[in-house]
Amino acid sequence: MYLDSCVFLNVWFDELVNEGRSFTASKRLLEEIINCTYNLTISKLTIMEITKKMNTTEETIMNYLKQFQIVGKLEIITITEKIAEEAVYFGGSHGVHKADALHAILAKMNGCVLVTWDNELLEAAKRFSVPTKRPDELTS
Repeated sequence: MYLDSCVFLNVWFDELVNEGRSFTASKRLLEEIINCTYNLTISKLTIMEITKKMNTTEETIMNYLKQFQIVGKLEIITITEKIAEEAVYFGGSHGVHKADALHAILAKMNGCVLVTWDNELLEAAKRFSVPTKRPDELTS
């Protein structure tokens, strides 16, 4: 599955209050990845978004992601120029923000279900025929 940055951010921002549907489902999903229920695919864009929104360094985010690498459940996709150009084209032709188009295209190209809480991204993914789920649809 390809996770959008909002899944991680729901856990990190809500961890202080430890409540809410998005916190609970996102945290459970990340735990299930570590427990080998799912594979985690993200991109450099996901890492950049998390770094910016958390006001932290890429090194800090990579240290967090090591727990997924250790159990062999992490793939980080590199964004090529061709993929970026495709996102600009599809985003422009479908009225979708470039970053959302990029997430959707990366998920589709890698045969992943796109997992996000972001309604705009869910709608964008549908336009690209990308299978989508919310974290609470994947956790029990």
